[in-house]
Amino acid sequence: MKMKTEKMVKVIKMVRARINKVVSGAKKYCVGQDHLVEMLVYSTLTNEHSILIGPPGCNKSQVIDYWTSHLADDSNQVFRATLSKESSPEALVGPFDPRALKERGVWVRNLENTMADERCYYAHISEIFSARGSTLRELVRVLNEREIENGGKRIKLNLRSVFSDSNYLPLEENDAVFDRFLFRARVDYLPTNNQGDFLRMLKSNDVVSNVNGISTIGLRAIDLAKKDIASVELPDAVLLELFNLRAKFADNASMAVSDRRWKKACKALRAIAWCRDSYTVEARDLYALRFILFNGENADEVNSALEQYRYIEPAMRDQEYVDSCLRVYEHASTSNERSIIANAISQLEEASAQVLTSAARGEIMRMVDDLTARVAL
Repeated sequence: MKMKTEKMVKVIKMVRARINKVVSGAKKYCVGQDHLVEMLVYSTLTNEHSILIGPPGCNKSQVIDYWTSHLADDSNQVFRATLSKESSPEALVGPFDPRALKERGVWVRNLENTMADERCYYAHISEIFSARGSTLRELVRVLNEREIENGGKRIKLNLRSVFSDSNYLPLEENDAVFDRFLFRARVDYLPTNNQGDFLRMLKSNDVVSNVNGISTIGLRAIDLAKKDIASVELPDAVLLELFNLRAKFADNASMAVSDRRWKKACKALRAIAWCRDSYTVEARDLYALRFILFNGENADEVNSALEQYRYIEPAMRDQEYVDSCLRVYEHASTSNERSIIANAISQLEEASAQVLTSAARGEIMRMVDDLTARVAL
């Protein structure tokens, strides 16, 4: 493998830092949904398509707009469209030019400002499952082959990734479209018990452009990242984990995953590891497969199967426990009712037995000691 020069290493670090800065900014503008921006990043770095599915008003479009606002520049325009049952192929690849028919006797589309425009490298299509008939067929071809037929010739598109959102799961006739999205995620409203995220969402700014002083990442930066990602190692130990997951899923018809999807998952895992500044895929990266193995109906099962990889590092796992315990402690510390405090102590003591690190256990037990002292007063 060709060694990277010191200058190239520095450039790659700058590219990764810019991407991660955009992801970090999502915590401010896509409150509670910033993990979805990570998914869109993986989609971009692998030239794959991605889709968000959830009820109206859960900020699906805002998440996509946030990411794509950092992709568009003078050399790359992001095509945007919202489909309906009445949408025609012209909504995606442009209308036929009557002058070409009159002058040359051929049906030629006007591709300017469409998905087929040579300046279009990315697209945001809302309600994609509304496509019907010829529009649906054209969409499948664009997603799968990234080409159209125009003037009797097949034209390859510059299109790299389509980011889509939908209020509902696909009907059976749209399965071919859904299958073309490697990255998929179910989106919902913020949890009713998460006061912090809800308040941050209410205070957040709806304007998503030029976040953190980064107006765009740029095609050249994306290309450099993709080239570097190819050097990320995928160890046999991780491949064995994939084999075991596949065997586990095979026992459940609703969890079946095609061999093609498993193959593409390897490409995705390299991008995921690269984003955390590693050139070796590790077991912890497998948790991101929840975006790839989701088939529209098995989100809970997939999350359960992959949960084991979420907390490969004990400190990461334990921080979740500590954060949860802190909320219990803060609620009890503002109460004068002994029953509430006693119940909180019981919950905290139970949690202390679940954590793996002494630091987390000590932090939780300090909460227990403080509440116990309050009861004694």
